Amino acid sequence: MKRFKNILCLNEPTVDQASAVARAVSLAENNQTDLIIVDVIPPQVVTARIGQPPGGPISDELRAAVECDHRKILESMVQSFSESLQTRLDVLLEKTSLGTIRAALKNGYDLLIKPAENQSRRNRFFGSDDLHLFRKCPCPV
Repeated sequence: MKRFKNILCLNEPTVDQASAVARAVSLAENNQTDLIIVDVIPPQVVTARIGQPPGGPISDELRAAVECDHRKILESMVQSFSESLQTRLDVLLEKTSLGTIRAALKNGYDLLIKPAENQSRRNRFFGSDDLHLFRKCPCPV
């Protein structure tokens, strides 16, 4: 019996995610399912780069350029296993935990795989987005 039919892997660019991606690929191959890799970019990151205050307006050209850059990063990440596994890449521009939860609700994911953020902190292993996903995500994390 195959347990997972729709697996989501969330990109965490601040940490090494090779083990998380390898685990996601392994699960997708063992369950004979597609793998969806999503990169969620907070809008504050985009506006801060151009000197705008957080929450300021974002032009369509800027949004498209940022999405294109992040999509290229995702494509280079999945390049090594793209022939053996069907993958779909997506880039969302909203708060990380909220965007991930919305995507999980909209697409009915069975499992979310994400590397832990802020691994260098001494007192907390999981970051704020991780804890939000543990509490509110509709699928196992």
